[in-house]
Amino acid sequence: MRIHLPDTEVAERSRQLFQAQSLSSSLRTDRTFLVLMVLQWLGGIAAAVFLSPRAWAGLQSAVHFHVWAAVGLGLLFGGLPVVLMLTHPGRASTRHVIAVGQALMSGLLIHLMGGRVETHFHIFGSLALLAMYRDWRVLLTFSGVVAADHLLRGAFWPESIFGTQAHETWRWLEHVAWVVFEDLFLIVSCVQARRDLRAAAEREAQLELSREAVEARVVQPLVGSVAALRDSVLTLTGSTKDQHEDLARQARALQETQVTAEQIRQTSLAASEQAARVLRSTEEAGDVGAAVEDAIARSVEGLADIRAQVEDLSERIQGLAAYTEKIAGITRTVQDLA
Repeated sequence: MRIHLPDTEVAERSRQLFQAQSLSSSLRTDRTFLVLMVLQWLGGIAAAVFLSPRAWAGLQSAVHFHVWAAVGLGLLFGGLPVVLMLTHPGRASTRHVIAVGQALMSGLLIHLMGGRVETHFHIFGSLALLAMYRDWRVLLTFSGVVAADHLLRGAFWPESIFGTQAHETWRWLEHVAWVVFEDLFLIVSCVQARRDLRAAAEREAQLELSREAVEARVVQPLVGSVAALRDSVLTLTGSTKDQHEDLARQARALQETQVTAEQIRQTSLAASEQAARVLRSTEEAGDVGAAVEDAIARSVEGLADIRAQVEDLSERIQGLAAYTEKIAGITRTVQDLA
C-alpha cells in the first residue's frame, strides 16, 4: 500500500522536529558552559594566586592585583552568561552572550598566565566547544571578540596578550588568522551538522506522518476488527460457559444415573438372589410334588387293585347270592315235599 504524504505537512512537522532537536542540543551545550564558566573562574583565581605573582614578579608571593582581577573580571565575564543560561536557556541571544563571555574569559586567562603561548590554545578549545551549538554565527561572535582583544591589547598592552613588551603591529593578525583557519572547518562542520539534523528531522517527520496514516488506514480498522473479534470471543466464552454448565448438569445427571443404575444393579442382585432362593424352593417343591405324584400314582394303583378286589368280591357275593337263592329254592322245595 502506497501512502502519499502532503508536502506542507511534512515540511511543517520537520520544521517542528528540527527546532525541538536544535533546542535540546542548545540546552545541553548551555549546561556544559554553565559548568565550564564556574570552573574557569575558579581556575583563573587559582592561576592568579599560585602562578601570576611568580610570572610577573619573580619569586615574590603576595596578594597581587591579578588576584582581584581574576575574582572581579572573572565574575563579570562569566556571571552574565550564567544568569542568562539559568533564566533564558536555549535562546540565540544567550548563545552569543556565552560566546562573548568565553572569549573574554580566554583573554583573562591569557593575561593571568603572562601571555604564554600555551594559554592561547584555550581559544581553540573554546571554539570547538562553541561548535556544539551547530550555529556558525556564534563562532563569528567569539572570533570577532578574540580579534578585537588581540588587536587592542597587542597595540596598547602587548605583554598582557603576547608575553612580551615589544610592540609588533601585525602579530595579532597571525593569531587571528589561525582562529579564522579553525573557523572555516568548524563553520563547514556546523553547516553540515545542521543539514544532517534537518534531513534527520524530515525523515522522522515522514515516519511519524506515515505511521499516523497507517494507523488511520490500517490500524484503526484492525482495532475495530479486534473489537469485533473480542466481542465474538466474549460471545464464544459465554457459549462455552453455558456448554460447560450443560456438561456439568449432564455429568451430574449421568452420575445420578450411575447411582440409580448401581441401585438397580443391587436390586437386581437382590432379586436374582431371591429368584435363586425361589427357584431352589420351587425345585424342592417340585421334588416334593414328584414324590406326592408317585404316592398318588401308587395310591391310584392301590385303589385300582382294591377296586378289582371289590369287583371280584362283588362277583363272588353275587355268586353266593345266586347259590343262596338256589339253596332257598331247594329248601322251599324240600319243605313243600315235606
